Amino acid sequence: MTPRKCYSEEDGAQLAAVAEQLADGTLSMPLCRTYPLSNAAAAHAAFEQGGLRGKLLLAP
Repeated sequence: MTPRKCYSEEDGAQLAAVAEQLADGTLSMPLCRTYPLSNAAAAHAAFEQGGLRGKLLLAP
């Protein structure tokens, strides 16, 4: 294992491009499960267990 530092810089043009791709559907995020915000503890427990394929979404 080799530790490395990662730096990022703000880039409004890149952010706009990503927002456009999300809006037109050419970029998507794999979603594993959706939890209500009131059930954040269950979402956290699922994350800690591992083995998820996709993102967890906390919805208001």
